[in-house]
Amino acid sequence: MRLKIVLADSQRYLDQPTLKHFFRNTLEVQDADWKDVVRELTDLAENGFSDFDQESEHLGIASRFYAYFEQFHSSEVDWSQVRENFEVANLVYNSTEKQWYPISKCLWSSMVKIPGKVTLSSDYPHLEDFFVKRLQVEKADFKTLVRELKSLAGNTDYVLEIKEIIRAISLMVPEKGSLQDLEGLDVLPVNSPHSKQTQLWNTGQPFAIIDRLKLGRGFKNAQPQAASLLDFELEDVKLLQPFIQAMNLEDRCLSRLSKEESKATRKTLHEGLTKGFQDRAYHLLCCAVNFDSPKAKKNQNSFYELLHNSEVYISDTITSYISITQGGQQIRFESEKCNAHVEQYGTKLHVVVPRADRNREISYLKDLPRRLLSFFGIGEAAEAIMIHLLNSSLYLLDDLLDDAGILGVPDIVRRSRTPDVDSRAENIPNNLGRSEANHGHSTPPRIHKMPDYTETRSSHHHESRIIPKYEPIRDQTFPSPRDLTESSTTNTTAPSHSVTSHSRSSSEARSRSDSIVSERQSATSYEGSEEDLALSQTSILMTYDDILRKVISTARSSSNHGIATQGSFRASGAETPSDSDSQLISSEDFRGLGLPFGIHSHTPLSLSDIGAAGELFVFEVLKGMQIPDFDINNWQSRIRHLVKSRPEYNTMEDWTDKETSDIVYEDINKQLTNYLLTHGYLGENLWEDAEEGPKYFLEVKTTLQGCNHPFYVSKGQYALMEESKMVPHVPAKQIYVLCRVFNLGKEDMGMRIYVDPWNMKQDEKLKFTETNYSVVPTKRGDRR
Repeated sequence: MRLKIVLADSQRYLDQPTLKHFFRNTLEVQDADWKDVVRELTDLAENGFSDFDQESEHLGIASRFYAYFEQFHSSEVDWSQVRENFEVANLVYNSTEKQWYPISKCLWSSMVKIPGKVTLSSDYPHLEDFFVKRLQVEKADFKTLVRELKSLAGNTDYVLEIKEIIRAISLMVPEKGSLQDLEGLDVLPVNSPHSKQTQLWNTGQPFAIIDRLKLGRGFKNAQPQAASLLDFELEDVKLLQPFIQAMNLEDRCLSRLSKEESKATRKTLHEGLTKGFQDRAYHLLCCAVNFDSPKAKKNQNSFYELLHNSEVYISDTITSYISITQGGQQIRFESEKCNAHVEQYGTKLHVVVPRADRNREISYLKDLPRRLLSFFGIGEAAEAIMIHLLNSSLYLLDDLLDDAGILGVPDIVRRSRTPDVDSRAENIPNNLGRSEANHGHSTPPRIHKMPDYTETRSSHHHESRIIPKYEPIRDQTFPSPRDLTESSTTNTTAPSHSVTSHSRSSSEARSRSDSIVSERQSATSYEGSEEDLALSQTSILMTYDDILRKVISTARSSSNHGIATQGSFRASGAETPSDSDSQLISSEDFRGLGLPFGIHSHTPLSLSDIGAAGELFVFEVLKGMQIPDFDINNWQSRIRHLVKSRPEYNTMEDWTDKETSDIVYEDINKQLTNYLLTHGYLGENLWEDAEEGPKYFLEVKTTLQGCNHPFYVSKGQYALMEESKMVPHVPAKQIYVLCRVFNLGKEDMGMRIYVDPWNMKQDEKLKFTETNYSVVPTKRGDRR
């Protein structure tokens, strides 16, 4: 106390009971109450600290007065009166600004700086209950940020702060339509060609959002006038998707607003490509009808004739202009590169693709599908199946439509040739997007003898592993448009008037496809079995970036903060191990290490991609546990660079040092060890009296399939596993952990961990087979 003398501070009075009785009973000197503390704080706020107080002591002095309130029982304090005094007299001291503030100008914590507000958590970390529960200082939650954003509407002096608040709101993942209150307010930073400074606009004004790099660059520099664009670059826009959806601004994205007009000159008819396109006419018609194409529905027969009469040209001079309309004015720019042109000429559809092989392959995988969707008048939902139809083998098209739930079209005389599933021809099916000749045949691939194998060094774990040594086999590659010829023949099927499926040969084709994979191929430590290859093909609708986004969101979700209790799975709804799942598949069934996910014409997803995504999941889970000193340097995998497409990791440096395990962590504070003890992964606490906890080597094993699918460890991993085996009643200095990430990218994606797998092997809770060290959990291990 500074305004009053505290007698109890004098030892003289405490040591003499008669004096103590005199002051307390005779003179009725009272103990200090909350009103005395308020008066002391008011004096400090009005008159400042004493000249004898060092500046570095100011925060401590204020903190002691606030802590004094904790001495009073809650019933002894009129907290509403305390709050009123704090608000009126500005009784909250902030050390950063060195000023006193009312409660209404304070936030307990905030991820962004809000103009006119100070945060208290860094000054008074031990007084959260006092400020938050007693004084009711707000935390910067969703409602608080929205309210502050409203208060800054139209104030261009705070554009940077407004952008930070928008980012923070987006990180809270607001529900779609939950920000309608902001729609009429000038809170959106926009760069307009009519002003050199960033403006604040509302949703009723004409601006666009950059969601494609090429479009953003083009419309920024469009002549004679640039477009008005939301002042966030592409990297920010990816993170702002929740905010954009909550504001109902999805239709402002350039990819939705822009229209492209193309033209081609000096074009040459390509008979091979024309034949390949015409053979797909019926399947393209089915796609158009099922996705409600206005042109197809108007007259299905005429539209089929148009597709079947199509002609495909190649050209070196395909140009296009991309345009949007803002405020009634058209803004456009010439595209740097155009890889497809589609135009109707009478009863024929003219398709123009690049002459160069590489650009033509890009066209069939990206540009041409989008151009056809635009011509058909259907949306992006059909893009994936359109890519399939243009790039897959002819004999697969019926099955692809069936799998996508796309029905046949009744009363259409189907004139494209039907693949002969019984053929044993040497050449594999027609595929428009790749670069080997096939002379127009449309038969399934033959079953080939598995290639010889050779031993090589892996760049990932520096261990010997088996990979296939392929000799060139002609019919193991898919053909390219440049090598297609017109030498194929056409078979005509009878007309069908009641279509329930696309081909009477579908089941037969599937059966033959099953026989092709009778000799299954295996994965490296990233689990690339033949089943995963098939899964990768059927998962074409999900891009690798989608998988990474799903991995991050699942790991960060509230149900996944931490490692599940021993014996349970990470994600809700994840599969439960069954007896059949625990059956070990012989190592002879798994061959061909190092093969990519995705075969031939399908977008490839490599083993390293799968592995990196799984490592990202484990890293995010551990990071969410907030264990001390755990950061990006603990992720010591040489494939971690594969996740740099995500904005959160695009500045991460590649790991080039020695690699022992995917994630390495020294548990100095024993927090991770205590967590594993609590959740049943470690039997007894042997580290209680140790100065520090053990060093953890975490090896991640990832699969697109279920948890009980076999996985593989290298010889080096096996050796480290043995070296790290735990001895009973002895505190281990290092612990080896296998992290099994399964169902990657799916809704039931999850993780299971095996601590000290060497002893789990000895206890028959994990089953190993040599020499490839294939591993599966056993029923005993599942019960643990």
